[in-house]
Amino acid sequence: MGVLLNQVVSGAFCAFVAGEKNRSPTNWFWLGFCFGPFPIAMLALAALPALAARPTERDTEMAALFWWGCTAAFFMAGVLMIVIIASCSGE
Repeated sequence: MGVLLNQVVSGAFCAFVAGEKNRSPTNWFWLGFCFGPFPIAMLALAALPALAARPTERDTEMAALFWWGCTAAFFMAGVLMIVIIASCSGE
């Protein structure tokens, strides 16, 4: 009974710290539960920096614009390479 209580307390502590650091409390509860008396999960969690806030809609739109811009640039570079290779081969 004492071992199970120790597992649950370790899991709860990891879940609490994870919630404070904007991480998944459920996942960290199970890590704390599995590692039990070993403070590996708690130390690893404490060493991780907090996550930034969720991106706004504008950030998402800018990321999509950047992605499409990079895709278009790589496509144009590929077309340019094909044109250069075709012109150099003399066909």
